[in-house]
Amino acid sequence: MRAAVVDENSALSVREVANPEPTEDQVLVAVAACGICGSDIHMRRSGLVFPGMVMGHALSGVVVAVGDAVHGWREGDAVTVMPYLPCGACAACTRGLPQVCSNQVRTAMGVGPRPGGLAELATVWPGQLFELPENVPVEAGALAEPLAVGLHGVERADLTPSDRAVVLGGGSIGVMTALALRAAGLRDLVVSEPSGPRREILEDLGFEAVAPADLTRRGDQPDVVFDTTGVGAALSEAATLVRPGGTVVLMGLVEHPAEIVPARWLLKEIDVRTSLAYGDCFPDAVAALGDGRVDIETLTATCMRLDETEEAFRRLASAQAPPKILILPR
Repeated sequence: MRAAVVDENSALSVREVANPEPTEDQVLVAVAACGICGSDIHMRRSGLVFPGMVMGHALSGVVVAVGDAVHGWREGDAVTVMPYLPCGACAACTRGLPQVCSNQVRTAMGVGPRPGGLAELATVWPGQLFELPENVPVEAGALAEPLAVGLHGVERADLTPSDRAVVLGGGSIGVMTALALRAAGLRDLVVSEPSGPRREILEDLGFEAVAPADLTRRGDQPDVVFDTTGVGAALSEAATLVRPGGTVVLMGLVEHPAEIVPARWLLKEIDVRTSLAYGDCFPDAVAALGDGRVDIETLTATCMRLDETEEAFRRLASAQAPPKILILPR
C-alpha cells in the first residue's frame, strides 16, 4: 500500500510500504479520508515525529477484512475511527476518565509507533469503530474525531444556553467547538480568528467571526472563553476577556512555557478548566454528523490526494487554508 511516511528530515514522503496484517481480534479498514489536525502540525514543529512514522489520527473508511475473533462487523461497513483504545484498567479509566488513560499511547494511531490514517489501509480494534449513519458520506466520517474534541470541550465548560461565549481560534478545533456550542443551544457566540479566509468560512457556517483586535475593542465580557489556538499568548487574552467569575477552557496544545500573571486570574476569580480529547463524546459526534447539526458539505470542501500531504501541512500551518483539509488516500 501507499502511505505518507515521515523521513529523516521530518518531511512526509509518499512511498510503498507493506500492507498491515490484522490480528484475529482486529479489523482492516480501507482509509477513505484522514483529516490533518493542529496537533499534527505541533508534533512536527516540536520534533515529536520520527523516521518511519505514519501520522494521521482523524480517519474514516470501509471495513475490508475482519479477524476471526471479531464479531459485529462485516466487510463493507462504513466506519469512523476513534484513534485510541483506553485500557479500562488504569486509575484514570476506573475513574471514568478514558481521555487521560495512562496506557493510551500504546494504542493511539498516528502519534507514535502505531501507524495512522495517512495511508491506504489501517488496522484497528473493534472498540475503536463507530458505524456511520447511512446519510453521511464515508469521507465526512473523518470529521467525527475533531467534532468529538469540540463536544467534550463544551461539556467541560458546564454552560447554559443563555451564556455568552468566545472561541479563540478558527482552526479545526475552533470551528468544531463553535459547532458544538451551537448544538448545545448557545446563540451568543463570537469566534476570534486572524485569518481572513478562515473568518469567511466561519461566516459561511453562520458564525460571527472577528479579528482578534476587533474582539478586544468590543469590550465584551463573555461567560466562557475557549482557547483552541495552541498559542501561549492567548492565555493572557482569555483572562482579559472573560467576565469576573467566568470560565476559561484550555483546549489548544501549548507545548512550550507560557507567561501568565496569576494575579489577573485570581482577582477575577476565573475558573480554569482543561479539555483533552473526547471523554465519552465520540458517539455524540457521529450522531451529530447524521442529524444535520454539522454542515458536512462546507467542512469537506477541501480535499487533497495522499501525494499532496506535505503541501496540505504547509497550507494549514500558514493559516491561509480552510480550517479542515481532508487527505483522500485512495
